[in-house]
Amino acid sequence: MSTSRPRRLRFDDRSVRTRVFTIAAVLMLGLVVVATTSLQGAARVAALRDRADDAVAVQARVEAGRYGMLWAADYLAIMAWSSRVDGGDVAAATGGDTMAGYTQGISEFRDNVVDLDPATLDADGRDALAAIDAAWQGYVDADQKIFAAWRDGRLDEGDATWQGERWDAYFVVAGALDDLRAAVQAQVDDLDAQVLATETRSRWLTIATALVALVAGGTLAWFVSGGIIRRLHAVRGALQRLAEGDLTVRVPADSQDEAGQMARALNEAAERVAALVRDITTTTAALTSASEELTQVSTAVAAASDRASRQAGEVTTAAAGVSTNVLTVASGSHEMETSIREISRNATQAAQVAATAVDAAGRTDTTVVSLAESSEEIGNVVRLITAIADQTNLLALNATIEAARAGEAGRGFSVVAGEVKELAQQTSRATDEISRRIEAIQSDSRGAADAIREIAQIVGSINDYQMTIASAVEEQTATTNESGRNITEAAAGSEAIAAHVADVADATQEVAGGIAQARERIDGLATLAQALSAQVARFRC
Repeated sequence: MSTSRPRRLRFDDRSVRTRVFTIAAVLMLGLVVVATTSLQGAARVAALRDRADDAVAVQARVEAGRYGMLWAADYLAIMAWSSRVDGGDVAAATGGDTMAGYTQGISEFRDNVVDLDPATLDADGRDALAAIDAAWQGYVDADQKIFAAWRDGRLDEGDATWQGERWDAYFVVAGALDDLRAAVQAQVDDLDAQVLATETRSRWLTIATALVALVAGGTLAWFVSGGIIRRLHAVRGALQRLAEGDLTVRVPADSQDEAGQMARALNEAAERVAALVRDITTTTAALTSASEELTQVSTAVAAASDRASRQAGEVTTAAAGVSTNVLTVASGSHEMETSIREISRNATQAAQVAATAVDAAGRTDTTVVSLAESSEEIGNVVRLITAIADQTNLLALNATIEAARAGEAGRGFSVVAGEVKELAQQTSRATDEISRRIEAIQSDSRGAADAIREIAQIVGSINDYQMTIASAVEEQTATTNESGRNITEAAAGSEAIAAHVADVADATQEVAGGIAQARERIDGLATLAQALSAQVARFRC
């Protein structure tokens, strides 16, 4: 059974900090190598310089010993000359300051050359020093023989030793000393050459190591910065397209570093903003449709209000006719006995008019009820618009938050979101105004319905009165006073009918005015919806 292994992170998937630290580590490693190489070279040069200084010190000692030997030879010659010039006083010639100078020269040669450490010399120097050691004692012994012969007065024997045994030993020591000087000089020159060569080699090795470290660090930095800059350029281009309103832009996010994370965040933000714009578009379309429906409803309500107004006018005319007829009956009540038929006919006409008024009041009541139902439908539509406006405001707030998260690149969309929010707030205020108007219409409609019902009751009473008059025509003479009173009440009722019908007419006019204002608000809402659609159309989802 095969198991999927996790994908190993590429170097480009590492964080920017890790890659920068890698470059720094490479440069630091190069610096350590350069420092190590330089320190090792400096240590080698210092060791060679110490050896060269030791060789120079040996060279100085050899030169000091050489001068001591020459100094001793000079004092020996002075002693030979003095022993012959000063009247043959050999004791005086071989003693005193002259012997002290000779002894000092011999001591300096012994201390600086004979006692030299062979370990400080190379092979040639050690051979020359061995030759000096072998001949040196013979040289000193020959000088002592010369001094002894001269002190005993054997000048010729001393001179013979000087010119024979001493000169042989002297030339051996002098030749070996020259060889030693040459060997020491060669050693000094060789060490100086080694110091120079080591310094040059160390310098070039340090330069080469530094160049390799710089090239390695620079190459790594070039590749790392190239990958980062390439991804940042892609993100910058996407942000520019987003600023232009293109919400379909996406950035390749094939790395796990900060640039890849930023690209994925940008893609997610663009997708969320695009979804938000699509939601706003859908909401705007619904708002436009609701505005159209509200316009149709308001048109229907306006038509119903017009019909109610016309019917109220008819009821007013009928009520005026009833009032006129009743007053006519009242003014002629004293002729009741002689005009029973006329009274009967007028009563019948009054009953018909009352019936007509009842029918008109019923139709008016139906119209007002329809007006109330239409007002309720308008209220439902207004509540729908309010909910849509609240949702639009919430969407605009979400858009503002998303734009703030996008930073500088979302500033343009933040402005659009602000405009959307302002449109939603204006829509909410418009719907609030419409709601108040509709509540006023509903209140007026309920008042009109109550008034119409009262009219119907009054007209029904009139009808009953007229029927009573028609049925009691034969008894009219006996009940003239009662009839007069009833006719007076009928006149008052007719006046009340006229007043109530006038109130209904006024109410219907107010309803018409409220509907006109509602139409204006609805038109404003439609305009806002169109403006919102135009703003959203700037974005390409």
